[in-house]
Amino acid sequence: MREWTPNGKHRMCAEDDAVYWELLGDIDADELRGCLELGEEVISKHGRAFLIMNGTKARSVTPAARRVQADWALTHDITSRGRSVIYGTPKLVRAFSVLIIRASQLIARQTPAVDFVDTEAAAMEWLHKQRADWDNRTSSAPQDPVRALRK
Repeated sequence: MREWTPNGKHRMCAEDDAVYWELLGDIDADELRGCLELGEEVISKHGRAFLIMNGTKARSVTPAARRVQADWALTHDITSRGRSVIYGTPKLVRAFSVLIIRASQLIARQTPAVDFVDTEAAAMEWLHKQRADWDNRTSSAPQDPVRALRK
């Protein structure tokens, strides 16, 4: 059973390399910052983080939160250390999510990897696939990059 921590009006928790974020209404700057910081903690422990967002009760992202995301992308690698999935989102929330992704592209020249699925079950399937793909990618990578260059 997940041990949830309050995150403003939302709640979140971390389990292994996954961060679960249940969204309730609008996302403000402090709430987004809290989730990003939890993601950094997970990355420092596991080398990666997968963010699974329950968007069934989400509404929008405030302009201040969009600014936090854009600023975060200027100082953090948001593309190679994990991926995100949002499930159950209304079309309006998906549109706001796309705006945040576009802002990261324009400001920080990074495109965060975000997928959308309809159900929690599909999000869990997504998580298992991401872990397997990540493990396959890292297991096939050369262990000694200097030696790999000499070949």
